[in-house]
This record gives sequence, structure tokens and C-alpha cells, in this order.
Amino acid sequence: MASYAGSLSESDRDWLNRFAEEEIHCNLNHKGEKLNDITDAAVRSRIYSRNNQRNRCILSREKAQGALNYLDDLDIDRIEEAANEDSYE
Repeated sequence: MASYAGSLSESDRDWLNRFAEEEIHCNLNHKGEKLNDITDAAVRSRIYSRNNQRNRCILSREKAQGALNYLDDLDIDRIEEAANEDSYE
């Protein structure tokens, strides 16, 4: 979102910020006009459920922490050498 936010008008940036607060960050008490009817139990349940699904996803958590290792980033030669070493001597 941040990559194109600079090209948006002020009102569009405001809407995008409110959308991110409610739908992504699950903050229904943010300042400004609300996009969702936060008194509706079904709406609140949907927002909280999606947030909980994201929090349970190991892949998403690893990406967010920068801890995800891709095969292209691994030093395969070093891993193979370590696997071939006899560690029992």
C-alpha cells in the first residue's frame, strides 16, 4: 500500500488509512469516520476472525519478522558439507 500511497489524493489516503486500521490492524476505535458498522456483531466477528487467521499463519508471521528463508538464499554447498561430516568421531 505504501508504494502507491504517495500518488493518491488526500481523501483517498485518508480512506486507505482507515481501511488499514479497521480491516488489517483490527483497530475499530481509530480516530475519524468508521468504514464499518462497528456495532454490528457480524462485522466485528468478520474483522476479528480475519485478524486471528493472519496471526495463526506461520508463513505470514515469519515474513513479517524477516525470518523466512528461501531456497535461493541458502548456501547449499555448506549445508551438504555439514551433512557429510561424521559428527560421531
